[in-house]
Amino acid sequence: SDGLVNRSLCKMTVLCVALAVLGATVSVTLRSGFASDDVPWYLPSASRGFKSWLLAAFSYFLIVYPLIPITFYVMRNIIFTFSKFFMQADLAMYDEEQDESCKVRTMTLLEQLGQVSHIFSDKTGTLTSNRMEFRRAVFGGREYGCGDTAIAETLGKANTAARRSDALPPYAGCRPTTEPYIQFEEAAAADSIWDALQGV
Repeated sequence: SDGLVNRSLCKMTVLCVALAVLGATVSVTLRSGFASDDVPWYLPSASRGFKSWLLAAFSYFLIVYPLIPITFYVMRNIIFTFSKFFMQADLAMYDEEQDESCKVRTMTLLEQLGQVSHIFSDKTGTLTSNRMEFRRAVFGGREYGCGDTAIAETLGKANTAARRSDALPPYAGCRPTTEPYIQFEEAAAADSIWDALQGV
């Protein structure tokens, strides 16, 4: 995830700075031990002090900065871009009813899908397409109805019990506008919700 990558990048940056500081300190300490006429020819200056230390720290940082994987971000985005086209061209994610293919609106979608272990749905239409159907009810701790969702049917966990075929009581029913959203079914051997409502 982005958080893990950013934390790793910060750790590598701190490590590079620490190595640069350590190298500069050791370098200045060793150079201060030379006499003015014994300075090796490859050392440009025998100057001592903070300026020399800062120059050495910058030099050492240039040596160790490849430890920071800056190019990783670029390659990561390139991989996400190609993955986006593969997802949008996947026929398994094509919706025939809407005549619409998968739309990738964020570059990190593929990475996030690989980490999904649980799905929690609310009533905003995330998984229901804003179509809430009445299938079950609980009154007084007793559950009524045996209707299944599309998710249960897909997972092979649908309720296969025989359904009640009795005629509905006169007071049962709904308006024509809400009828498409009523998918209430009862098992033949279970208690009927209509009996429970009749006693209310």
